[in-house]
Amino acid sequence: MLISALVIFNQNNIAIMTPREITSIMHKLFAYDVKGAEPWRHLMKEGQLDHTACLAFLREYITDEFVLVFVDSQHAVKCAIDEAPSIIEAFMKIRRVKVANLSFTAKLVVDPIGVGQGERRL
Repeated sequence: MLISALVIFNQNNIAIMTPREITSIMHKLFAYDVKGAEPWRHLMKEGQLDHTACLAFLREYITDEFVLVFVDSQHAVKCAIDEAPSIIEAFMKIRRVKVANLSFTAKLVVDPIGVGQGERRL
């Protein structure tokens, strides 16, 4: 499901973001990717994305029920965190995949070669 608008609930406020706004905030959030303090994780097994390892990696940084999986304005999906590995696997064929929680306090990147790195803002 491509995003036509994203509704964000944050501290009793509701904000509706258009695809352009989502693209802008993701570009700002990922301007410098992740800071590199955390090690890269291998997420591949036998040439395929290991969905179990990917989900464990996501859950280490994101405790929310929903995430935003983003490559560009044409490839952006809001989904349940359990569905994210399948979408990440599809998007990896395009280029580096960016994942964030809906409050934009955690961000992860998954590289097409099958490694990922995350960062959480406190």
